[in-house]
Amino acid sequence: MKSEKWLGIYLTAVLVSACTITGPADTTYPTIFEPLTVSGLDSLQTRLLAINAPHYCGVLDSFGFTGTASCFHQNPGHPLSKSLAIDSAKMALVRNRDFTNVSDTVSLSVRATFTFDSTSWSITFNNQEYQEKSIYGTEIVVQVSADGVYNISNHWYPEIYLPENVVYDLTSAKNRLIGQTLTYSGYAGDPHQLTITGSSLGDFDSPQVIIPYRTAHGIEMRLTWRIGVEYFSPDRPGWYIYVDVMTGETVRSEQLFRT
Repeated sequence: MKSEKWLGIYLTAVLVSACTITGPADTTYPTIFEPLTVSGLDSLQTRLLAINAPHYCGVLDSFGFTGTASCFHQNPGHPLSKSLAIDSAKMALVRNRDFTNVSDTVSLSVRATFTFDSTSWSITFNNQEYQEKSIYGTEIVVQVSADGVYNISNHWYPEIYLPENVVYDLTSAKNRLIGQTLTYSGYAGDPHQLTITGSSLGDFDSPQVIIPYRTAHGIEMRLTWRIGVEYFSPDRPGWYIYVDVMTGETVRSEQLFRT
């Protein structure tokens, strides 16, 4: 009887040591943004147009953020310098901080500019950095003419909760991927599969990245590890896989090569 008791204690200890000890669930994670009511969204849209009258044609998305990809604007045809277009775009983002979540121009860095004939510009700003972590897919494109800014496409995010202690460190997140299968199309369109091994994970840079993860209920701000998977070359990844630091889930898989 005594030996059975000690055997039970031993087995319990083994099982506990084999599990990931996570402690109490972090009920604050993740931050979730929910869609607005129709009346609430209409009220915000009225404010947006009032702030940017009379030439603004963009609309807000269902969360009350700037989100129109493009809209029709009658170009006045007057030339506009690149520097003035950039300054106008920055000021518009801050002026519309309630919808863009851009609070100052210092945090803005230009990624690209585009124009056909210097009468209308598209200014693209880099992803939002939040607590030294990049938020995926938050490049903002501002369209500007001599009339001023007439559309803001995309947005940043307001305050986000990020856990101080993660459940899955980088090593355990990588281990979650071993044995999983990636499917891609060959040059003829036929499907191919790659099974992830420890060696295919390589030694690529693996920063923490915040992924706005859309669900039926809203946008969940997931903190992830960006893990590269080797394919053609050991020098660069063929995929990025984003693994949630708290749940171990694969939140996003991104193929980096074309077939």
